[in-house]
Amino acid sequence: MSRKRNVRMDVNQTIVTGSLNPDANNKNPNHKSKSRQNQSSKKSQTDPWRELEAFEFDGPFLKGLPTEVQNTIDSLVNRIEFLRQQLEQSKGREEHYRKLSEFDQSLDIPCRAFFLQKLKKIIAHSESMSDPSTLVILHIKNGNEIRCTGGQESLDLALRQTIEVMHSHIDEVGFLGSVGFNDFGAAFLNLSMDEVEEVMAKICAKLSGSNFSVAGVNCSINAVFSSKKLSIFDTPESAIRAVDEMLKGKL
Repeated sequence: MSRKRNVRMDVNQTIVTGSLNPDANNKNPNHKSKSRQNQSSKKSQTDPWRELEAFEFDGPFLKGLPTEVQNTIDSLVNRIEFLRQQLEQSKGREEHYRKLSEFDQSLDIPCRAFFLQKLKKIIAHSESMSDPSTLVILHIKNGNEIRCTGGQESLDLALRQTIEVMHSHIDEVGFLGSVGFNDFGAAFLNLSMDEVEEVMAKICAKLSGSNFSVAGVNCSINAVFSSKKLSIFDTPESAIRAVDEMLKGKL
């Protein structure tokens, strides 16, 4: 009776320790940990996601799970990583199409629709500004003449040169956009009308003095502009119409 009890206790002890040999664990206590480390190393090589900080599963939790459960987790995480990559690609495409819709691709300048959106926001905050914003429209007066003399290439060069000069004078005090054809809009923030007139006069002088040649044809840019202080009662469309009416007298 006593011997049977001892055998039963020994069997229970071996079951708890995970070995049928009571001395097996004492002979090589690090055997299991090394085996798990080797398995973990193999997993890291086959599943690169395990190296990511967000998926640090190679701790006691994952090592203690059955192989089937580990494989299921591997499959789910790989699927999540695939979906994450798909999301990043979708964001990239969205950003690409956003730029296409907001910018004139040939001139690399905000298109009319995007310029009007920005103008609407400025008008909405006009009361909070120390000096109301100013809307300016610059028109290339001899744009059609340049087009007829040197072709579309000459006109494109004149438009790009106009944008470059306007950017150099406006970017720090406002923003620039296309209004359409040979017209460009500019919104000046917190500048007096005298300061705006001074900046625009410098731009027109710079453009008139910058002669260029296309296919042996010499061209120069003759630009004119009109401006208007914006108020809370304006809309982007009404403000542009008002400035355009003033501009007609200079054409």
